[in-house]
Amino acid sequence: MGESDRYGDFKKPTFRNKNFLNPEGNALLSLCFINVAFFLVLAFLKLGFRASHYAPSLFESNILQWLALGSGSSLGLSRPWTLLTYMFCDVDLIRFVVNLIWLWVFGNILQSLYEEVKIIPIYLYGGIIAGIAWVAATYFLKSGDHTKLFLLGANLPTVAVASATTFMVPRFKIMQHINGGISLWILWVIFLAIAITSSGNVAQIIAIGAALLTGFVYVYLFKRGIDCGAWMVKLTRSANTWFAPGNSKKNTPKQLFYETGNRKPYTKTQNLTQKKIDEILDKINQKGYQSLSNEEKELLKKASESDEL
Repeated sequence: MGESDRYGDFKKPTFRNKNFLNPEGNALLSLCFINVAFFLVLAFLKLGFRASHYAPSLFESNILQWLALGSGSSLGLSRPWTLLTYMFCDVDLIRFVVNLIWLWVFGNILQSLYEEVKIIPIYLYGGIIAGIAWVAATYFLKSGDHTKLFLLGANLPTVAVASATTFMVPRFKIMQHINGGISLWILWVIFLAIAITSSGNVAQIIAIGAALLTGFVYVYLFKRGIDCGAWMVKLTRSANTWFAPGNSKKNTPKQLFYETGNRKPYTKTQNLTQKKIDEILDKINQKGYQSLSNEEKELLKKASESDEL
């Protein structure tokens, strides 16, 4: 057994911390699950109001306005928690399904190429910043009765995730069986055009722009070594140890050391070329991220840090 094999035995711990921000979990699936759970609860409550022959306005005033983001009025400012809840809530079935499909398409690409832990922070940052932009826009663009405006749905945070994915790998090809594939940026333009044309008002368009900018800034900082979502990961990992303090200790592998004299452990390096990067991206698109070797994953990480992707 070579020295590289000996060291390789201890690269991955056997304990896996399963929370929705952990890179070993499935962050995208968790996001979809949360959105589906909120939608089903609201649909059940709405059905209950209808069955009781209550007016639809009672459902909005008693339930929806406590979760939806209010416009730039005293109502929007008095319920700051709605900056988080609005992006997980929806009562329109078609809009909900469409948003979930777009989130899965772009989120799955980002999750396959990079640590899926990045999806949750981008989703939250995009939703919060876009929500603030929407509240400000409805306040300064005073046209009509803004006290009746509410913001719901995953559209804005999905714009942030889609933009971050596209800025990260704009040349990534999807549906390669169609004339060699379609570049990701083309799909992003189509998605953005649909989001803008269906927005309905200037405030919504401003919020879409804010979500787009959030995705771009996140990727820009990430490629320069600034991970804006690291604190979220650290916080959830710390919180997990509060609920299960003994698990990590019981499953921590025992460290072994070997006498190697003055020899250094064997390391294999490869030249980073655009051809190699394209081959790795094609492999991911065909077989998934899990099919990559450790060397290919390391090359992909170096390429992202050096703006090669």
